Order: sequence, then C-alpha cells, then structure tokens
Amino acid sequence: MIISAPICRVLMVVLGCAFPAYMTHKAVSAGNNQQLRHWCIYWLLMGFFMCVEWLADLSIFWLPLYYEAKLLFVVALWHPRTHAAITLYDNYVLPLLRQHEATIDRHLSETRARVADAVTSQVNAAQGYVNNNAGAILQGLRTFSEQKPGAAPGSFSGSFTDLNHAKSQ
Repeated sequence: MIISAPICRVLMVVLGCAFPAYMTHKAVSAGNNQQLRHWCIYWLLMGFFMCVEWLADLSIFWLPLYYEAKLLFVVALWHPRTHAAITLYDNYVLPLLRQHEATIDRHLSETRARVADAVTSQVNAAQGYVNNNAGAILQGLRTFSEQKPGAAPGSFSGSFTDLNHAKSQ
C-alpha cells in the first residue's frame, strides 16, 4: 500500500467529487455542451461505480494497491487525456442501458408505486395513532409542562392514574 486507505478516501472525495462538481458547475455556467456531456457521463458512471464500490470494499480491499487503483480509475474517468468515461459509456454502458431500458423503466415505475403506497400506509397509521391517543398525548404534554423547575427528568406532579384516566376519555 503506497497511500493509506484514509488518505485515499480523502483523495477520492476531492478528486472524485469536489473537483468534478466544480468542473460541472463551470460547464453548466459556460453553456459548453461538449463539456456538459462529458461531466454528465462522468456522474452517470460515478453513480454506477459507487453502487458496486461498497461490495468491492468488502471483498477485495486486501488486494495490493486496491485503494490506489480505485483512485486511478476515478481520475481516469474525468481526465481529458484518457476520455475513459466517454469510452466506457459509448462502448458498454449505453448499449446495455438501451437494451434494458424498458425493463428498468417498468421496475422503477413499480417501485415508485410500492414506495408511495408504503409511505401513505405509514402516514395513515401515524395519523390513526395520533387520533386515537390525542387525549393521552396532550395529557402527557400538560403534565410535562407542569413540572417544577429542577424536577428530575421524567418525573411529574400528577399520577399515572391521571394519565390513564385522560387516555380513557
């Protein structure tokens, strides 16, 4: 290991995210379509890379120069002399995405619907809980607000029977 793993991680953030983010900003600000395409492709490939990176970090981190190879790969993606991002995209990623685009879109649509249903269900359950227990919640808040200054946290001046009585009402 030439560079320690923590230093490689810092360099990955700087060279893999901070610098490309700034260069993306420059391309957007200048309205340079060629540079904008380059940086969009970089971020697409970086997204794919980040999806599989965690698995590689768990399984092959022990290989010599693993962290340095990751860093070199990320720099090669954006470096103007290598054009690695555009080459990988045009030759491998674009054909793969075109081949499976309909399936991916269908799965994304189904997943969006399932997530929306799950969120709606959880929100409705939370609303039902609040509606069914509003009296007890308000009683607990009232009791908490009536605590004497300096009282131990969690202690209150009322009794648990008062709280149960409010819950039953």
